[in-house]
Amino acid sequence: YTVYLTEPGRNRGLPGDLRRSADDLRDQLRSADRLYDQGEIQRMLPPDTVVQSVTRQRAEIQAVGVTRLQPLPPTTAAVRSRERLTKGARYQMTSSLSEARDEDLRQAGTDYPGWVQDHYLQLPRSVPDRVRRLAREWTDPYATPYDKAAAIERRLRMDYTYSLDILAPPQGVDGVDYFLFTLKRGYADYYASAMVVLLRSLGIPARVAVGYVPGEYDHEKEAFVVRETHAHSWPEVYFPRYGWIEFNPTPAWPVLRRTSQDPGGPGIEEEDLGMPPDADPDLLLPDDEEPSLPTAVSAGGIDWAEVLRPYAYLLAVLSLLVLVGRTAWLWGLSGLDVAAQAYEKVCRLSALAGVRMRPQDTPWEYAQRVGAAIPPVRASVLEIAQAYMRHMFGKGTAEGEEARRIDAAWRTVRSALLLKALRWRGRRR
Repeated sequence: YTVYLTEPGRNRGLPGDLRRSADDLRDQLRSADRLYDQGEIQRMLPPDTVVQSVTRQRAEIQAVGVTRLQPLPPTTAAVRSRERLTKGARYQMTSSLSEARDEDLRQAGTDYPGWVQDHYLQLPRSVPDRVRRLAREWTDPYATPYDKAAAIERRLRMDYTYSLDILAPPQGVDGVDYFLFTLKRGYADYYASAMVVLLRSLGIPARVAVGYVPGEYDHEKEAFVVRETHAHSWPEVYFPRYGWIEFNPTPAWPVLRRTSQDPGGPGIEEEDLGMPPDADPDLLLPDDEEPSLPTAVSAGGIDWAEVLRPYAYLLAVLSLLVLVGRTAWLWGLSGLDVAAQAYEKVCRLSALAGVRMRPQDTPWEYAQRVGAAIPPVRASVLEIAQAYMRHMFGKGTAEGEEARRIDAAWRTVRSALLLKALRWRGRRR
């Protein structure tokens, strides 16, 4: 962050604690009759910030650059395997379960760390006022953040209907407002998002988590079976000293009961739920025929073997390059289903054409960027991305007619992407 001392109007976007520090710092520096060094300025700022730079004009300090210290150990946003998991693979994870009781959370207070306030109170200005009013109406009788969160959880479970069969919100309409006041039904994403927005509007840090519930226990395998239908979204609320605590406002899923009264006991009780995704066939690129090397001949006093040897070497090198290129192209594709293979190929060729995926891109957003770069094949790229999302995060493997449509879409896209890649590489040279 940059804290401005001579232009206070530019501090409007700063977190509240830094805005207050900016005012205090400006007042102290105005009344001082000497120059302050960086260490003294550091002591005037919140303890979880570090001064990175001080901008001066003559003797006057214009601005101070600071960074926020992150939590130790760091908060986990996601966990991703470095290796591709295949059928039969085993891995082990260790996680912690909160033992906090209702009463513990009621007494947790509101002394939120700076990194929590920076990230988990943000709301777009476009959130309608009636959403904020609804949050106050539901929680006015309650004093603590925990009781307010529990009240919102309870109202969402009581007043709204769980349904998977709903249309997307109309264009330009706030999704949470549409769910709360118009639709009044939805699935877990809607409930989790609504609870987080309502809590943030009250100054209570919250975030949406996505993942899976434990699944169904198979007594023969002595293991939990986690299926597609165990996918879920839920809100988590931050409590000082206890960290992120889960809530579950979605009525089709059981309420989380914090029942542990003794240290070491189970922190949360939850029921099992269930149902399954499928496996997938392979679809490789068509095999190229290996070119055969010419046989050396000798006739009419001309040593044809000597004449043809350079061409044989050249052909061998070209064959090797083709083999290496084909192996590199197919690397990692053999275990994927039709839709995932087609999407991965689009990503690889698009990167060669100069349209690289950004870390924040979803598959759909990336497909839209590729389609915008090559408008004639936009529909085919979006069709591949849609199939990929449907089968990776939905109902299993594309087969039959759908698999043929995906393959046809990829063949349409391939030529255009190759041409774009060649032109882009040519321009770069």
